[in-house]
Amino acid sequence: MQGKHQSGMTRWRRRIVPIILGFTTSFGILFIGSTSGTGPRLWLIPSTIIILLVAFSLAKRILPGIVTWCEAAITFLLAAVASSLLIGGAVASLVWASFDTEYATGYTKEAFKAIKLGDTRKTVVLRIGDPLSSYDSEPFQQWIFSADQQRSFAEHGRGDGTYTIFTLDSTGRVKSISGQTMPSANTIRIGNGENFLKLKKEDILGRIGSTTDDIKKEFGTPVAVYDYKASKVLQYSRSPSGSNYHLRKLGLDEEDKVIHIWSSVYWD
Repeated sequence: MQGKHQSGMTRWRRRIVPIILGFTTSFGILFIGSTSGTGPRLWLIPSTIIILLVAFSLAKRILPGIVTWCEAAITFLLAAVASSLLIGGAVASLVWASFDTEYATGYTKEAFKAIKLGDTRKTVVLRIGDPLSSYDSEPFQQWIFSADQQRSFAEHGRGDGTYTIFTLDSTGRVKSISGQTMPSANTIRIGNGENFLKLKKEDILGRIGSTTDDIKKEFGTPVAVYDYKASKVLQYSRSPSGSNYHLRKLGLDEEDKVIHIWSSVYWD
């Protein structure tokens, strides 16, 4: 009777406890990584787990005296992997379910991808039909200042992390200044002084109308420049419910030729 009890306790220590600890540890790591700004480095965890699994498997064969501990460690690691997959799958399902995209009648993914810069509006309509809506816009230029390189800003005009953006009109004068600070992966601050250059409301108002030479003299050269040249925008997608959706739109210049192609995710 006592032997059965000890056997049950051994099984509990070798299997159940490591499984509970594995799930708990995995959840804790994912939670801390998503809230502390270390999320992008979580990819190191799978490679570490694989190395540890191999090491414990070898130790189990080579050192019989620590078989129990090796089995517990392997169970713990496998539970951590299973937990990560379950949590990741659940989060992905929730994010996917939040998308509500309505496309124009003639839109197809393949046809939209076939559109190139320089195509005429007539070519676009022949390929993907009329847009859901269109509106006139005014060309402008944006300068971004940041500690990061902002590598995609020149192409898409979207800043990442902490930055300050100067928007210039067609004459090259400042018409607005915006920005944000991002202290962690899931925290964004927008408001008075919350930008890379720490410009407050009065600082911004005092620089409206400044020239590009004024900006360079005071702040130096921007890390990236975005040229928005569209005079008309064709909208090929939207969200009927006002939630997240797959944004698809085209910018045309004054000659009705495609000058911008936007294909991204819009988070509401």
